[in-house]
Amino acid sequence: MITRSRHISKRLYSTNYSAILFNAQENVNQLLESQDRSSYILAQYIPEPVRNTYLAIRAFNLEINKINEGGSNVQSRAARASSQMSNTLGVSTADLKFKFWSDLILRVFTEDSRNETDLGEPIAILLRDGLSMILI
Repeated sequence: MITRSRHISKRLYSTNYSAILFNAQENVNQLLESQDRSSYILAQYIPEPVRNTYLAIRAFNLEINKINEGGSNVQSRAARASSQMSNTLGVSTADLKFKFWSDLILRVFTEDSRNETDLGEPIAILLRDGLSMILI
């Protein structure tokens, strides 16, 4: 098994933000290890300053690819809910998911990257951390 360094970039972080960043790294690593093994393995060879950004981009790709209209099973609860929502509101669950990611990525790129508030989504936290290294 490949071990991964737990070293966080050389910025000075508050203890709380360090914990948020560490948890985001762990979450994204687990996601990639289970669903995109080749990206997870390749990440071990990416230099530390940009590794988290690479992991976040690969995890974002996974999340966007998951967005669909409830899968191929039209009898599933998700497909029925999406269909009902689309019929009544004119918006599908896929539309909402894309809107969520669009708004979150907009926050990552428009808010102050040195802001240490928790965005609530590990992928966004790692992307913002990568941006802050570029802007410093």
